[in-house]
Amino acid sequence: SLSKSSIALWPVVIMLVGFAWGGKAAIGVSAAFVISIVSLTIAQLGGALPGPSLSTLGGPLFFGTVFFLMVILVCSLTVSYSRIFFDAFDALDRTQRELALSQRQLLAIIETEPECVKVLDTDGTLRQMNRAGLDMIEADSLDQVAGKSILGVVAAEHREAFAALNEEVSQGKSGTLEFEVIGLKGGHRWLETHAVPMRDEDGRVTGLLSVTRDVTARRQAAGPRPG
Repeated sequence: SLSKSSIALWPVVIMLVGFAWGGKAAIGVSAAFVISIVSLTIAQLGGALPGPSLSTLGGPLFFGTVFFLMVILVCSLTVSYSRIFFDAFDALDRTQRELALSQRQLLAIIETEPECVKVLDTDGTLRQMNRAGLDMIEADSLDQVAGKSILGVVAAEHREAFAALNEEVSQGKSGTLEFEVIGLKGGHRWLETHAVPMRDEDGRVTGLLSVTRDVTARRQAAGPRPG
């Protein structure tokens, strides 16, 4: 067993734990500190009280108090880290919802854009096209043309120039081209396209983004070009 003087260590231990705690569970620490001061005062009375001497109880009470503080510390840290985890999870979930909303809004803007917005692979394969573009090539849905070469609707006399533009953009340049298309239902249109490269995080070109407008009316007003 420990002597009565060992009980004097209780306030010191409790204060150190409190400082290390950084203010967490202050009520528990304060209560334990008060209990320790009262216990120390009683111990100093000597054997005035009946029952086991405080000298005999000093050791168990000391270590019991330390154990009690450790339990409170573990519980407090568990609650704190759980709160941090759930706050981080909520923040991530909120960010994902905001990103999904932004993507839906962007798609809605592109889909209602009156000019054709399309994404091609570097080999000319159609990856994405909005409703305006599908109307220009007379496609009923994206599934009808996705994964196919856009050269299929380009008039034969313009295919070489269209392929050359795709090659330049695939190498990191941008370009413009005016060409004729023959829609899936036989309609003829003149289109003017502006194409730029799409890049990944490493700067590599992964596709072509182009905005295309219907210039048929302008071509008809200008009349046939010489030659």
